[in-house]
Amino acid sequence: MTAGKKKLIIFTIVPAIASVALISAALGTNYWVISSPKSKKYTSSSNITNANENSVNFGLFNGHKTLDFGNGPRVTNIKVACVAAESVCAWLSDNDIKASIYKSGDDLIYQLLQDHKNKTGELYEVGLFSYGMWISTIVMAALGIAFGLISVGFAIFNAVGKPIETITGPMGLYLWNGMAFFFTFLAMVLYLALFFTTYKKNFLYLLDNDAFKVEATTNLGYSFFLLVIATVLYLINIIILFLSGYKLRCKFGSEAEKVVDNGIILF
Repeated sequence: MTAGKKKLIIFTIVPAIASVALISAALGTNYWVISSPKSKKYTSSSNITNANENSVNFGLFNGHKTLDFGNGPRVTNIKVACVAAESVCAWLSDNDIKASIYKSGDDLIYQLLQDHKNKTGELYEVGLFSYGMWISTIVMAALGIAFGLISVGFAIFNAVGKPIETITGPMGLYLWNGMAFFFTFLAMVLYLALFFTTYKKNFLYLLDNDAFKVEATTNLGYSFFLLVIATVLYLINIIILFLSGYKLRCKFGSEAEKVVDNGIILF
């Protein structure tokens, strides 16, 4: 391996580490979605001084909700509650559960499901969303981190060691970076699907949804765009490997390079 090729391989370490850090930051922050819910009681032309005090932000696990029902803003923490058996989740706060007749988030979700069946509408109308899309986003992002770390390890090995051109060599770097890119990209697509089919229309708990609307004020937050940047960096790594001159091929060691002449194996 030439010194120039080794330098290009070393260059792939930085984007891979950055991607892992960005995905980890995305998973740990609560700004995948941001919204400023508007009260359904007032028109857009009304001069309501507290209109801008309503805000909601959340990530993949937790978030914050500030809503003013007319008696001043109420600030609460929200978290994902899921019933995997029914493949649904909801964003609930402890206050939502305490204000209901139910003792747990699961019981409250079952009631929301019953309300959904009675209304025969979409899940988001009662504040529910797809468990499958949510958990798949998390799993794909985690796999993006895992393969990113693997690509870092093998990039270091290729830069300082003498790998043969198999899964441990440059061919492996294509594979690990390609898998990291694929899973991170898939996480991005899954969350976009969840956002536009559900969150963009409604994510509020049923009682909040009766008082507020979010469709025109809900957008993707910076946490999601950290995932987008990580996806781009993994793609850049693949491009760097391509520019280094390595091809996707598998070459075995000298044992596979025996020459046969007149039926005699020459070593």
